[in-house]
Amino acid sequence: MRLSNDDRLYSLPEIPDDRNLNELELEFRDMLEHFTRYSKRDIFSLRDPRMRVLFQGVAASAYEPEVYRAFEILYEDLYPLRVAGRIFFGRMKQLMSDSQLERQEQVIAVHDATGLSAETVEDIRLAFVSTAATLNGDIYLTFDQLAETGLAGTAVNVLDFDSVDSLLQRLDKGGIGKLSFVDFMAGLQQCAEETCAIETCNPSEVIKGILSDLEDNPPHAGEELDPQRQKFSDRFDEMVDSFREWGDLVPQGEGRRLDVVRGCFVGAGRLEIVDALRIVYVDFKALRFAGDLIFKLVSSVMAGIRRRQT
Repeated sequence: MRLSNDDRLYSLPEIPDDRNLNELELEFRDMLEHFTRYSKRDIFSLRDPRMRVLFQGVAASAYEPEVYRAFEILYEDLYPLRVAGRIFFGRMKQLMSDSQLERQEQVIAVHDATGLSAETVEDIRLAFVSTAATLNGDIYLTFDQLAETGLAGTAVNVLDFDSVDSLLQRLDKGGIGKLSFVDFMAGLQQCAEETCAIETCNPSEVIKGILSDLEDNPPHAGEELDPQRQKFSDRFDEMVDSFREWGDLVPQGEGRRLDVVRGCFVGAGRLEIVDALRIVYVDFKALRFAGDLIFKLVSSVMAGIRRRQT
C-alpha cells in the first residue's frame, strides 16, 4: 500500500456565498475541518481498525450534502449530542496525535537501525500495521501469524535460513513469541548482515516479498463482541433496517426536521457511514443515547407521513 503523506482523505464542501453560519454551525464545521488535515497514511496507520472505520465514516459523511446537513442540524439542536460530540472530538484528536508520534518514532528507529530511507520504512510499516492491527488490534505479530501471512517464509527464502522457526527464534530477542515492527525490521537487518553480503541480500528485498504476499493473501480477522455490545450492535442494525424499509416514503419539502430525516435515509445507504455509526453507537454511551433520540425523532416524522398516506 503506497500512500503519500499529503494524500488527504477528504475535503469539506464549499459554503454557499448567500449562507452565513451561526456560532454552532461554525463550531461543527471547524471540527470536521480539523480532520481534513489528516492524510490517508495517517488514517491507515492507526493501530485500531475500528478507529480507522470511524475516520473513514467522517470522510464519507462530508461527501454527502444531505448527511452533512443532518449532522449539522442535530449538533445545533440536540444539546446531549453536542456535549458528547465535543468529548468524542477531543478523544479522536488525541488518538491521532498519539498515533502520529508513535509512527514517527518507529520510522526513525528503523531508519537508524537499517539505513533504509524514511519513505521505504513508512511503506513497510503501513503494510505491517495493516496486517497486525487487523489480527490483534495492536502493532505486533505472533510467530504463527508471521508464518501464516508469508512474512517469515519470504524472509527465510531471501536470507537463506533453514526454517521459519530458526529465523523467528533469531529475531525474537526477548523470547516472548511475538515481534513488534521495530524488532522485526532491526532483526532482519542484523540477519542480513550476518548471513550474506548486504549488497546482494538486504531487508528491502525481503520487504518487497512481504508486500507482495500481503497483497495476494490479505489477513482476515472477525471481531467478536461481548453480549452487551452485541445487543447494542443488533439494535443499531434494526434502526438501519427501519430506514431502509421506509425508503419509499422519503419526505419532500423543506424544514429542519425533514432535512434530518433525509440525511438519515442517505446515510443508511452508505456502508462507510453505517459502519462508523455502528461503532459510535456500540462503544460510546453518550452518543448511543443521542442516537436513540434521533431515531425517535425520525420515527415520529415517518409515522405522521404514513398516517397521511393511509
